[in-house]
Amino acid sequence: MNSQPLMLSTKLVPPRVKLQCLRRKRLDELLIQVADYPVTLVQAEAGYGKSTALVTHLCTQFDHIAWYSVETGERDAFLFLHYLIHAVQRIHPRIGERSLRLLEEAEMTHAVLHPCLTLLINDLAELAPDPTVLVLDDLHAVLDVPEIATVLHLLIRYLPAGLHLVIGSRRALEIDAVKRLQATFDLLVIGKKDLTFTREEIAVLFEAEYGILLSAEQVAEIQEQTEGWIIALQMIWKGLERGMGLPELWQTQPEAGRALLSYLAEEVFDRQPPEVQAFLERTCMLQTMEPDVCNLLLGRANSAEMLRQLERSGLFVTEAGDGHYRYHRLFQKFLVTHAEKKLEAAEWSDLQEMAAALYEGRGDLQRALAHYSAAGKMQAVVRLLLMHGEDLLVSGRLELMKSWIDKLPSSVLEQYPKLLFWRGEVDRALSRFHEAAHWYTLAEGGYIQKGDRLGRSYVYRGQAQVYLDTIQPLKANYWLQKAVQILGGDYPAETFQILRLLAENHTNSGQLREAEAMIRRADELMPGQGRDELDVRLHLRTGRLRQAKEMTLEIIDKERREADGGQNRVAKSHREMHLLLSLIDAFLGEADSSRWHAEQGIRTGQTLQSPFVEAVGYMRLGHAMAMAGRLEEAETCYHRSVKMSEELCVERGKVEGVDGAVHHHRAARGAGAGADVRADRPGAGSERA
Repeated sequence: MNSQPLMLSTKLVPPRVKLQCLRRKRLDELLIQVADYPVTLVQAEAGYGKSTALVTHLCTQFDHIAWYSVETGERDAFLFLHYLIHAVQRIHPRIGERSLRLLEEAEMTHAVLHPCLTLLINDLAELAPDPTVLVLDDLHAVLDVPEIATVLHLLIRYLPAGLHLVIGSRRALEIDAVKRLQATFDLLVIGKKDLTFTREEIAVLFEAEYGILLSAEQVAEIQEQTEGWIIALQMIWKGLERGMGLPELWQTQPEAGRALLSYLAEEVFDRQPPEVQAFLERTCMLQTMEPDVCNLLLGRANSAEMLRQLERSGLFVTEAGDGHYRYHRLFQKFLVTHAEKKLEAAEWSDLQEMAAALYEGRGDLQRALAHYSAAGKMQAVVRLLLMHGEDLLVSGRLELMKSWIDKLPSSVLEQYPKLLFWRGEVDRALSRFHEAAHWYTLAEGGYIQKGDRLGRSYVYRGQAQVYLDTIQPLKANYWLQKAVQILGGDYPAETFQILRLLAENHTNSGQLREAEAMIRRADELMPGQGRDELDVRLHLRTGRLRQAKEMTLEIIDKERREADGGQNRVAKSHREMHLLLSLIDAFLGEADSSRWHAEQGIRTGQTLQSPFVEAVGYMRLGHAMAMAGRLEEAETCYHRSVKMSEELCVERGKVEGVDGAVHHHRAARGAGAGADVRADRPGAGSERA
């Protein structure tokens, strides 16, 4: 049973708006149109008041609002989906119950995201009132995570009619479903131009909310310098309150935007009492300020009151609910820059390390890594990666592993060949075969220096799997033999794995007797091991199709029953069970089943970020379409598969697709002569069976 991740409930409620907030009629009129569009994009750079506009002009006009404030730390698709489900459950408690149950009971792999989202969308269609508005604020923080982008694409594509999605983002959404809506004029876009303050609104804001009457000339000057940027307007307000004149503001820092913010933030900071300055300096590295964390960093007991004071005084601190606060991002950047210069390097490092240790104790790996890195404690980063790296890999959290290994300097990586090996495993799982070989070579050098024979065998096995994945038996055999040789008679468990891979390699080459001999040798080392895809492929190669299908279904059922979050779910190249089943069904003439399993294989490749799995899936889908007489669709699938294999530089990966396309062409020519156009067999499936 998988445990649910720890979540902040304050991220599921709209942030509180400051008292000095001008309600603008034109934004009311813009945002009421949300009900006329499936998706609304509120897009502008930081500081343009996207969240404030949504709270002030959207939440007050609709009765049913679900809210999720996204942060960079939610770059894990499972955590993102948990927050999404809990957000919509505030509309109706039964929404997402089945999805959460599936996440708790199923294997924590990216393959479960699609069915989980399907259940959630069905619940929304049935239970959500019409209209319901779902707000995903600051979504740009996670848009570059492929799995999350896939979740959003599917959510938008199958959005129920009564649900209206509103997205706050700093940049455009490079998602196919959004582009499709834009092309059909079904996307409402509210941009920087809509959010900026006009001259009339600036005058009303300063008079009605700030209590400062400006002349027409002053309003024009402010509008010209700030371009209606709300954060800059707030800074000007603070400066004018302290007796500064507009010429004085422009004279020192004539540029609008960040330069103005930096200057005025410095003015604000310098005028604070020493106690407030110390608090700002020592908490500015936190993504979210919680009183107990702040107390730890400052050695005090009254941080809750200090945070309330900062929020009331307008020092760019926003209450997030439940006693938690956050700095405005731009103000926080200024504070971090200031603190790094003001504090002694050792003190700054100590603060970061204290925060890291606290988050590590809480099990918040992402924040712990970030703070250890900011502290310059790369050994601590390495320690956490070595502790959790295997779990990250086997659970398919490849992007997190990749990003942190890439942040380590080469001088550190050279000391830890295991990290280099894992980095190669990540690239191999993502079908980046040439890059994987590079990392394996680096890892081999590290293991040689350490005299680690077992580590070298891992590297050689990884090198071999690159060639097994891309169907290059001779090269795979070289590395596998090298792995066996380096192990000698030691390490039976590792030798067992390599012998099984040798058997697979012989199977790819059509050397079935040699393959069975290797399997017997492996079984002698580790008797009683369960059957896997290798046994299926041996049955397939020897024409025992019904037995192969039965065994495949048994394996899938067993994996489903025994699924838990610790099982490996990185991509298995052409060994994915749905791909094998599609080929088996094609040979058996079961076109519908073959097509279904091919489509599942394609989805698996997309979910696991494995273009090669996806390419093989399109090959198999081409076979199924050809068998069903859908020859144009078959040709499209074959060509797509070949193109993807070419992009991956996997020449052998093109063989099955090319053969299928040729066979389809012959069948099409036969159709012109009145012949039966149905394909009587798939392409050269045995090439990858």
